[in-house]
Amino acid sequence: MSKLKEYFSDFNPLPNFKMLGRNIPLDLVGGLTVGVVALPLAMALGIASGLGAKAGLYGAVFVGLFASLFGGTPAQISGPTAPMALIVAAVAISSGQSLPVIFATIALSGIFQIILGFTKTGKYIQYMPYPVISGFLSGLGVIILLIQLNPFVGLAGYSDIDTAIKSIPQTIRNINYAAFFVSSITLTLIYLLPKIFKKIPGTLSGLLVGTAIALLFRLNIPLIGDIPMGLPELFKMPVLSLDMFRMIVAPAMTLAVIGLLDTLMTSIVVERITRVRHNSHRELMGQGIGNFISGMFGGLPGAGADIRTLVNIKAGGRTPLSGVVSALFVLTAVLVAGKWLKYIPVACLAAILFKAAIDIIDFKTLRSIFKIPKFDAAIIIVVFFLTVTVDIMAAVGIGLLLACVLFVKRMGDLLNIDIVTLNDLDKSWVADETWRMKLDREAKNKVLVFQLNGPLFFGASSNFLKSTEKHGDFKVLILRMHRVPEIDTTGALALEELAILFKEKQKILMFSGLEVQPRTFLEKMGILDIIGRDNCYRRFEQAANKAAEII
Repeated sequence: MSKLKEYFSDFNPLPNFKMLGRNIPLDLVGGLTVGVVALPLAMALGIASGLGAKAGLYGAVFVGLFASLFGGTPAQISGPTAPMALIVAAVAISSGQSLPVIFATIALSGIFQIILGFTKTGKYIQYMPYPVISGFLSGLGVIILLIQLNPFVGLAGYSDIDTAIKSIPQTIRNINYAAFFVSSITLTLIYLLPKIFKKIPGTLSGLLVGTAIALLFRLNIPLIGDIPMGLPELFKMPVLSLDMFRMIVAPAMTLAVIGLLDTLMTSIVVERITRVRHNSHRELMGQGIGNFISGMFGGLPGAGADIRTLVNIKAGGRTPLSGVVSALFVLTAVLVAGKWLKYIPVACLAAILFKAAIDIIDFKTLRSIFKIPKFDAAIIIVVFFLTVTVDIMAAVGIGLLLACVLFVKRMGDLLNIDIVTLNDLDKSWVADETWRMKLDREAKNKVLVFQLNGPLFFGASSNFLKSTEKHGDFKVLILRMHRVPEIDTTGALALEELAILFKEKQKILMFSGLEVQPRTFLEKMGILDIIGRDNCYRRFEQAANKAAEII
């Protein structure tokens, strides 16, 4: 009962609610500051997803609010992120812009995150290979740049990456220089202002200046247009048939995993800065609740956002109250300021997305691509090009598969086999050397000894069998196993195959020094009976003396 109580304590949201009154003045400042930064970015990501600015705003409200109330990282700010928005855009394209499919996918991703948090399986995501993450994020950054190139220069954008690439020559010929001027000014201010005035948010300043220029000079450039005001309505979810579930389960899981990675990496950063430990299981639950409700109300999915979180911490935010205030600020803007938001130029939002895209490209790793191990470099390059040219979800899947295959190869190469005969045997291996007096040099060459160093599992089994095939002229093979800590099913079957082959060729296979796991496993598999229990020895010299008698 005590263990059960301890298990459920991870998902108790009460500590979050108790924190709300501990740091009120600074949390209010942090929440309002983040709200100012989050507002334009949420609209930009909503447009990038193909669902419109309102979807981004609703996502900032629901994910930000519920992840703060139920999450496990007090100072973290959650909301729509560029990777999540692009995955939604891919779902929109594959589903033919079917809103029921899109929002059902978002809601299901939230359910998956809740399950991952509740079962505490989210911790295994930390084993996601970094080359896969690096190639994926860099590919997403390039996709955003390509898709937002047309809006950046005042032309209609494309949600399809292939069309965006093919239209580049036409884009260059038809640049709207007024829009290009506004977007360039916005992007310049986003980068420069924080370096000059550290407390002034560059994103908002760039947006305000860019919008003011467009309005004052009455520039003929595209605006984001009307944004529905008022509270969002509950989205009418379709009946989830088996066919529809098959359609949305893969992208929903991709959203859940990418959001999980984004969130937990940000949580680690927050923990290092604030020295307050986070609860990863509760954080996943909070993110899942936020994404499920966001999908139900027509909002984008989200995750822990590193830039917004750092802005909050720098402004003094330390408790979930700052996240709640940020979400309520965005909601207030939707309810009250929607009639003014429509005058924001699309070029300004494209500039904001340009900054987001550049931030997520892993330039540090790309600059070192020729210095890192070639297998890691290969994974990065493959995932990068698949992300840009084929499909976001396929890139992650193939990247993981490739990483697993290369990992298996690396682990297989770690099984080192020292091959000697009794003539070449290191004297330190044995205490009793009576076999030396019984055999002449030619006879000693008939006894082959394999010193196995490392686990014998499916990645190493083929190398092991190849090693036995290279030495045909022997009568007895002794496998010295005291440095083999573990054997898996494939390794055990390789030993069984070897034992059967030896019986056919009238050769003898012996073991010495079997550890607990290998011995127990081989007994359960019935392989010790095939080899012969009389051929299994605790010490190597026992096996060597028996081999001498046989020879």
